[in-house]
Formats: sequence, C-alpha cells, structure tokens
Amino acid sequence: VDAGRAVNAVGSRAAVELVLCAGAELTQGELEQRLPEWSPSRVRSAVAELEADGLVVATGETRQTRYGRQARVYRAVSP
Repeated sequence: VDAGRAVNAVGSRAAVELVLCAGAELTQGELEQRLPEWSPSRVRSAVAELEADGLVVATGETRQTRYGRQARVYRAVSP
C-alpha cells in the first residue's frame, strides 16, 4: 500500500508540474479540472508538496472559485 501511495504522489506531482511548466497559471480547482485522473485531494497535496520544494509558487493573484471564494493562483518556478 505504501509503495502505491508513493507512485501516486510522484505521478500527481509530475502531472501538476507538467501543466504549470507549460506556462499555465492556475488555481488548485483549475488544476483539478485539467487533471481529472487525479483526485482533488491528490492534486491539492501535489501543489503543496511542489510549493514546499520551491518548484511552484503562488503568483499573488487570486481568482474566484465556483463557490464564490478567492483561490490562490500558482505557477511553476522558472529554472
């Protein structure tokens, strides 16, 4: 079970990073919509992990969610 979780974590991180490295600046909700193969929880975790590793940053911009709340917008860090 732990090995499966590790593979999921690596795969979801790579998927999120790939989308953001393509130049997209997205909220977590927008990433969830672009990556339907991953659970919303896994996408949120991947964003948090990438941000902690310095590979993804919040832009300082926010966008309104479908629920009317403000969500942070993320982008990949340029190499």
